[in-house]
Amino acid sequence: MNNVSAQKISNDVKWVFESASLLDEGFCEVESFEIEIPSDDILEKICADYLTTNPIKSHQLSRLGLYFEYLFNLMIDKLSNHSVILFNYRLKDNHNLGEIDFITKDKNGKHYHWEIALKFYFQYGNGLELKNWMGPNAKDNFDKKWQKLIYKQVPFSQKPIVRQDLLAQNIEIEKALLFVKGMLFYHPRRSDGKFPDIVNPFHKKGWWIYAHEFSQYFSYQTKWVVLEKLNWIGTPQDLEIIDGRELHQIIGKGFKKAIMVGLLEDEINFSRGFIVPAKWPSENE
Repeated sequence: MNNVSAQKISNDVKWVFESASLLDEGFCEVESFEIEIPSDDILEKICADYLTTNPIKSHQLSRLGLYFEYLFNLMIDKLSNHSVILFNYRLKDNHNLGEIDFITKDKNGKHYHWEIALKFYFQYGNGLELKNWMGPNAKDNFDKKWQKLIYKQVPFSQKPIVRQDLLAQNIEIEKALLFVKGMLFYHPRRSDGKFPDIVNPFHKKGWWIYAHEFSQYFSYQTKWVVLEKLNWIGTPQDLEIIDGRELHQIIGKGFKKAIMVGLLEDEINFSRGFIVPAKWPSENE
């Protein structure tokens, strides 16, 4: 996907806004700001204007996390009662110390430190344990991300050297906030349906299976779309529809990398799921 339309951006902004936080409010400071989503035609116009004044760069389309940052920036600046003051802030003389995803200012002049993330994890083992929720490439897991967020990223703005640098720019952080979206995926037979205490019980859910299990759960008459990374969110339009037989061929011999697919439920809606190679999580290119 080399470019992106205002229609897709507005579609994805709605998906992000309407998605429940992946984290439960009882365990951390989660998103806490006023945002208003207008009608579809007005939102698309806002996104088109933003795209004109802030063209999306090719590298922001190469990684879903960077595209998510672009969407968040748009939401803050154009749809909320905050404005972005700093983005990917780092100390000038110590880039290795860490960074802040966003610093925003609300209508009362208060500054907030934001850490944002868009994550997709599969249950593999006891669902109550964070370490048993793995990313598609299996190198990432929920426990690693949680530890990094809570013990490194969120406290970063309170480091004396960082506070001093920000105060020199007339920025005093009122609070650090988390904006974490995404989905958790459950295996139809191997998962116990449980999830960690820190997870919002209303989180978005999907399913995952091994490639060799496809025929156990789906027929060749089912209709599918294969989803590129930028289509892991939103409701993609105009995608090529294939049947179960064609998908079974794609995940046949030589299949080495987990893919997200959508099982069509009607002309518009589909359920998201991942199909992983036989040796996942030990191997996944």
